[in-house]
Amino acid sequence: MKVALGQRRCLHAESNLSESLERLPSDPTDANALALAKLPLQCHGCGAFTQTTEPDQAGYYDLDRKSVQKFAASEHEYEIKKGEIEEDFVVTKALEGLDEHKLQELDLDPRTLLAGEDLETDIPSFPPAPNATPLCNRCHALVHHRKGTPIFHGSQLREALC
Repeated sequence: MKVALGQRRCLHAESNLSESLERLPSDPTDANALALAKLPLQCHGCGAFTQTTEPDQAGYYDLDRKSVQKFAASEHEYEIKKGEIEEDFVVTKALEGLDEHKLQELDLDPRTLLAGEDLETDIPSFPPAPNATPLCNRCHALVHHRKGTPIFHGSQLREALC
């Protein structure tokens, strides 16, 4: 079939919502579901939407890949450590208001109430920021292994380049 000049053929695929819903995990405590929830909406390398169903397509994240697992876990661990440090800071401030005699009467040692080491400053030190956002498998292969497959760009991009 020939398309006349000035006439465009648009690609359109019907979305099947029931198939998409079947792919969602039924158990919300599933580790893969939690990792998927922490992934970015789009790959910051190629801009493709995040997906875990088509390994040969752009935007695919392998949930078993080490960097993806570290990213998903680090966000959770970072929040826990940050909370612990904030709690220690509150305890330190409360202990500063009490004199040594009162603490001895209560048989308390201020150093045993803190999870970490003694804080010497008024400003709490937070753990390092979480790992950098991982790239999709395609971008990861391009950056680290210098191999990859081209992404299909619709007629809009093709027309913009011409």
